[in-house]
Amino acid sequence: MLLVATIFNYDIEQQLGPWIAPLFGVAIWLMFVASFFIDIIRQIKNKDKEGLSRHGFVLVDCIVILIAVFFPYREVQIFRDFNGKLEKRLEVIKLIEENKLPRPYKHDHLIAHLPKDLEYLSEGGGDVIISDKNYGQADTRMLDRQSLHVQFYLFRGFLGHYSAFEYAADDRPPFQASEAKQLRQMAKNWYFIAM
Repeated sequence: MLLVATIFNYDIEQQLGPWIAPLFGVAIWLMFVASFFIDIIRQIKNKDKEGLSRHGFVLVDCIVILIAVFFPYREVQIFRDFNGKLEKRLEVIKLIEENKLPRPYKHDHLIAHLPKDLEYLSEGGGDVIISDKNYGQADTRMLDRQSLHVQFYLFRGFLGHYSAFEYAADDRPPFQASEAKQLRQMAKNWYFIAM
């Protein structure tokens, strides 16, 4: 159960949200620790058995702990998401450049909402953030396509924390790069940013 929860941690966070997902993770680890201690007690009680049948469960538990702690599941999930949805995200970039993406908020030209069939490309409501070299003033009528930046959310946390893939037409790092906790170039014109 711990391995399954660790493998799908990224998807669980998306479904449960930033408030409940950590509690779920703690509950899974507590259940695993309880079963680990039950296996140790079982091993102590079965002193008469020898070999793998006596130590098998504890050995399996130790292997599961090592895999759960040291295998980079989050990195694998980020690369899977990036490569799996890249073509569709490029279609969205084309829609933005052609001014065909609706801007639902009159007071905020930075936010555009994806069509229903493409909402899965940006978590947390299907919104993308559009900006250019005039950061904070990106308007479709005067959008500078050479310095276009578009953020597709992977995780929209709370208190300003988020992670996203950012398209940068000029291949420059995102505007918030100096404040980022994690910044990595995924491919030409694409960055992963975590705030």
